[in-house]
Amino acid sequence: MVMFNVFSPDTGLLTVMRVLFEMFPSGHLVKSFKVYSVRVILYETFVDYLRAIAEILLFVACLTYLTQEAI
Repeated sequence: MVMFNVFSPDTGLLTVMRVLFEMFPSGHLVKSFKVYSVRVILYETFVDYLRAIAEILLFVACLTYLTQEAI
């Protein structure tokens, strides 16, 4: 298995790549790879801050619902 991380300061993206080779005794070779990219700084523009407010409101709404159901 080979796994490595790459960071691009221009885009603010962190990319993780995993390449996996499995060889079985029968000679069968299985190859797979996965690539994940995420933004390192989630909230940096005005729209991102609006999203953060919406996420907080959703969390509070879910928490309120759960406390009311528990009572």
